[in-house]
Amino acid sequence: MGLERDGQEALIRTKIEFSRRVDDRRFELVQVPQRVVDPYGIVPPMVQRYGLTAMIEQKVAALALKGETKARDVFDLDLLLRQRAKLAQPAEVRSRSTTECRFAEAAERASQLPFSSFKTQVLPFLEPAVAALYSESQAWESMKVFVSERIEALWASPPSRLVFREDGTDWEG
Repeated sequence: MGLERDGQEALIRTKIEFSRRVDDRRFELVQVPQRVVDPYGIVPPMVQRYGLTAMIEQKVAALALKGETKARDVFDLDLLLRQRAKLAQPAEVRSRSTTECRFAEAAERASQLPFSSFKTQVLPFLEPAVAALYSESQAWESMKVFVSERIEALWASPPSRLVFREDGTDWEG
């Protein structure tokens, strides 16, 4: 799937999802980064998006509670958890929605997704240079292990005490 732009031969890989979660008001108004809209030749719009903690909670709940586990939820969690590590933000992932879900089940479901799901649900939407980084099954297996371990760590740790580091290790502060 992609968009066409005058003067550009290749389609611009695109996937936009909108969600309406009436019960979660932890969103912020932000401008889409210029680098994201440059290929489209448009002015960066303002959008409402959830904060990092809310996004992590929603993705964990999706893994545990939805009927069908999606590879993109694991991919998104990998990015979100690594972003949290980069910012050294404490993991305060314990809202009503995530405490009601089963963290162990979410971790288990994440670990069971086959590479074929990742290839069809995620790879087609990545830029070719980024997709090349994930083209082998070992990259997917490593991602699943990282996400599963972090989900289990979120549940096992006291709220507001666990910090994720960029190297994937945990630090209590």
